[in-house]
Amino acid sequence: MSLSCKNNVKRSSSNQRPAATSAIYADICYVSDRSGSMVSMGNAPIKGLKQFISDQKENMGNKGIQCSFTLCAFDGSSEEKIFKNIQNCNITDDELEDMLYPRGCTRLIDTGIEQLEKQNKRVEDYINSLSPRVRKLNPNIIKIFAIMTDGFDNVSKNHAKHLHDAITKARENNTTCMFLAANQDAIGAGKLYGFSATNSLNVGTTPLNMTQAIRSVSNATSRHVNGEEVSFTPAERSVSQSMAFSDMNQVVQVPYLTTPPFLQAPTRSYNQLSDGFMSNNL
Repeated sequence: MSLSCKNNVKRSSSNQRPAATSAIYADICYVSDRSGSMVSMGNAPIKGLKQFISDQKENMGNKGIQCSFTLCAFDGSSEEKIFKNIQNCNITDDELEDMLYPRGCTRLIDTGIEQLEKQNKRVEDYINSLSPRVRKLNPNIIKIFAIMTDGFDNVSKNHAKHLHDAITKARENNTTCMFLAANQDAIGAGKLYGFSATNSLNVGTTPLNMTQAIRSVSNATSRHVNGEEVSFTPAERSVSQSMAFSDMNQVVQVPYLTTPPFLQAPTRSYNQLSDGFMSNNL
């Protein structure tokens, strides 16, 4: 093997091989919290997802990759929309608003496990639909799983360890898993759930932070498709978060002045909520 091939086979800092640019199929699953506390983010999740879908339509189209896109929203239950071809994803603002309207509790763990199982089944079905000749070539399949929350699970039947096991297995099977979290240490919580630190992103408390965080997921997805390093960049971390900052090797978290969030959920007040600004007292 020549040295020029090295970047195509070495693993990234998140212990995953970079994606080859010759992928024939991609499956993207984006899981979004819609619990009651998400009201603090205004319509940022909707704006962010619209741009994400537009970006990936263009990205996958330019690469000639067939891409399945699943949007799942959860509170105490979950709801999903599956598009076998992202180019046919013409979800309207009203549909997104109805799907993401804040309500209920936070069923994070159970929803994550369920969506990983469904993603695996979709990819398995696609591979089985290929001709034996194509399957024998072991074609490159891209799998992206991203989950976003602004709080802590309070209704799931499964525990953190179960999600950790599911995420770990998915990563071992070359699924790129990303974790976005507000009002907590996303790096620590992500580790608890099985996500790598480099693919975990602290999200600030404003709608603008949320919009930028979703854009960062889209950027990371595009890098994966291009065979580049997926990990969130320092610039992406900077624009996505208010209270933490990082480089590729470490994250520095502003110390909590009260009980740590794993023991006590932060108290929030929602005043002056608008499209681009939110007064939030922690």
